[in-house]
Amino acid sequence: MRGFEQENLLVNEELIEDAIEKFDEIIGWPTYFGHSFSTGRKSLEEILKKASKLAVSELSKALEVYGIGRKRYEAVLKTIAILKEPPGSK
Repeated sequence: MRGFEQENLLVNEELIEDAIEKFDEIIGWPTYFGHSFSTGRKSLEEILKKASKLAVSELSKALEVYGIGRKRYEAVLKTIAILKEPPGSK
């Protein structure tokens, strides 16, 4: 809210709550949302799509390091992504 106030923007509290729900667990993404919204006034859905594409691109670049092991790391990340609770987290 402070960031939007600094930009002299009045933002619906519901929008902030939705953004927090979508981005809060990921370091840096709430800031990405705030910046994207305040500079482009895009919707939460548009920003989420753009953020997802950016994350996939960055992950792809990071996986290039693993060469022939890339497929193995992709499989591990896919498994982690579909699990609701990672093994051993309790």
